[in-house]
Amino acid sequence: MRFTALSGLQVSGRDPADVTLKADYRHSLDGPEGLIQVQSHEVVTSDITSFRYLTAVEITLNGKKHFEKSWRVSVPRGWN
Repeated sequence: MRFTALSGLQVSGRDPADVTLKADYRHSLDGPEGLIQVQSHEVVTSDITSFRYLTAVEITLNGKKHFEKSWRVSVPRGWN
């Protein structure tokens, strides 16, 4: 079993509401069916009006794509 996680955060010096967070994750597992790899990529951004979130996931089995899906949502600031 092997995994890697990387992330980075960027905040604007001029506008602290302008933020970007990126994260990548990779997990590999040698299972009875073969090599299973899970990769995901997430991005969270914000500005003065909203928060936005995107995630994408891909699963491969022995190097062939087995599953793929992405989700996206945007939420206005001050929604509570």
